[in-house]
Amino acid sequence: MVYMSGARDRIDGDVRIDYSPGVQGFVNNLAQDPTVVGLIARGVGLEAISVDETPASLTLEYPQHFSVGASIKVTPRLKTNIDIKWTDTAVWDEWNIQFEESVQFLGVLGAIVQSLDQGTTGGYLGADSLVLPRDYESVWTWAIGFEYQYTDRLAFRLGYEPRGSSIPEDKQDLFVPIGDTKLYSTGFAFHWSRDTFIEGSLGYVHSEQDIPSNGSTNSTSTAIDNFIYNPYAGYNMKTELKVIVGEISIRSTF
Repeated sequence: MVYMSGARDRIDGDVRIDYSPGVQGFVNNLAQDPTVVGLIARGVGLEAISVDETPASLTLEYPQHFSVGASIKVTPRLKTNIDIKWTDTAVWDEWNIQFEESVQFLGVLGAIVQSLDQGTTGGYLGADSLVLPRDYESVWTWAIGFEYQYTDRLAFRLGYEPRGSSIPEDKQDLFVPIGDTKLYSTGFAFHWSRDTFIEGSLGYVHSEQDIPSNGSTNSTSTAIDNFIYNPYAGYNMKTELKVIVGEISIRSTF
């Protein structure tokens, strides 16, 4: 049985915003609107600003984790290990980035977002902070492994772990581009001598996300009030992760 408590860490960095001609055109188009949105856009004065820079910080909470397992000797030479795990990723409901200096344009854009708000995403955009909605979920996962004692000195191992994603389908994006994941592993343990042990393993990880147009409020939404983080509005998006991991260790007493 293993328990790891949650923890908090403050991440400091810098934010730089370059106002491209496309952004200028966007604001100019909004300025033609006869409603309060146009009034706000006309007050931006973006032509005099090309770059905004400010120190920023994010307090990131690492989720607590719990796992429990059992090792069962099926036959004199075959052993199986079963683990059940829980990770409290629901603590990542939002990421709050604080700006040390005010970013005027983001404050104005935030006012525009609020005027259009239909309750699609949550989050917040302002001159002093940016709150990115995440809405992740805590998940239970399981894993199983087998060890076969081929000889008194050599054992072979196999493992499989399907990890359900903590990110709901309607919240998938590229911040954490990991969907449902499968881990396959194989390995060996060799008793080289009385005091020396050699162990090796090879693992393969595969994960995919398939996000249709308007399928995620964090990436492909077509909602008019989804300004905060929605980089591929209206597009179909797919991500794929493949990782091969190898490890070898030698333990000896002297």
